Amino acid sequence: MKKFALLLALGTLLLACSSDEDTIPAESYQKSIASFKVINTPEQINAIVSEVDKKIVLTLPYYLGATAIELDIQLATGYTLVDRSENKLIQDVSDYLLNKKEALVYTLKNEKGELKKYTLEIVTYQPDIVVKELYNEGAKVKEYPRTATLDWGEGPTVIENSIRIASDQIIKRVNGIEITKVFFIDATGKETELKKISTSKTGINAYFPENMAVGEYQVRVENYSRSVLLKRPVKLIKMQGEK
Repeated sequence: MKKFALLLALGTLLLACSSDEDTIPAESYQKSIASFKVINTPEQINAIVSEVDKKIVLTLPYYLGATAIELDIQLATGYTLVDRSENKLIQDVSDYLLNKKEALVYTLKNEKGELKKYTLEIVTYQPDIVVKELYNEGAKVKEYPRTATLDWGEGPTVIENSIRIASDQIIKRVNGIEITKVFFIDATGKETELKKISTSKTGINAYFPENMAVGEYQVRVENYSRSVLLKRPVKLIKMQGEK
């Protein structure tokens, strides 16, 4: 009993010694955002708003393949949106997830003029995409003839050529639209996006733009919220019959 009384007294003393600086104002945890949700998907998706670290965490299931999302934000009484915070539409979700320079921030102001900033974080839980290298390690760099215009005496004809990449665990199409992208990266880091993408259960087929520069390229594949860079380069060459 004496031991318990001693511990209680010690605890009381420690609390009394705590400074006001250690006390977090209650208003810091007051709800500023009543709700934050996606309203243009088959099922409504509600985000989790953290008042502790000022984050809006939106879980966007990858299997929905949502390419653009419309956001609805409802504020608590006494708060308004300011600055860039009118952003309620992300037109290219894949680009936002893979290539964004900075996260979207919502700035709120209360009736006292005090500001709160919330950072939007989107997670998809999409598995990493798996692509097969185009040739074995140690083998000669694989060559692909480019797309070009040839003339055999009956007028110019565009002869299209493509690259086939074996892959798995990719989202094929969304509403009939391919969302996979394939890029060729040259020695300077410049990326060229290949066109006319088609996907299947076993892989990706992508056509070269006409008259791409010949030379070696790295290959990068994007699929919704995931991106993978193939380890081995390929070489683009002129078509047989090109002048």
